[in-house]
Amino acid sequence: MAIMGTVLKEELDRLIKMEQAYTVKINSLPKGSIRIKTISGKKYTYLMYRDGNSIKTKYIGLNVDLTDLSTKIEQRKKLKKELCEIKKDIKFIRKVVKN
Repeated sequence: MAIMGTVLKEELDRLIKMEQAYTVKINSLPKGSIRIKTISGKKYTYLMYRDGNSIKTKYIGLNVDLTDLSTKIEQRKKLKKELCEIKKDIKFIRKVVKN
């Protein structure tokens, strides 16, 4: 059983490092969603995101290419899901190691 405990502690350390790395990466990517508003026939692009209880709107530009920005937003969403799974695994291993 000592070997199992050692393996679980190593896995816990690995998951904690992954959690920190994912958090840094997530914080470097833009959050929110892209909204395109048509005003007088022109398309204006905005990045909308939450800041506490309020919704912030940041103007991106008029008729801009959104490929890079949308890729980064999707990457952030994917990383957040993976981070959630990592946190669940950390919680589970901590319960097992304590018992």
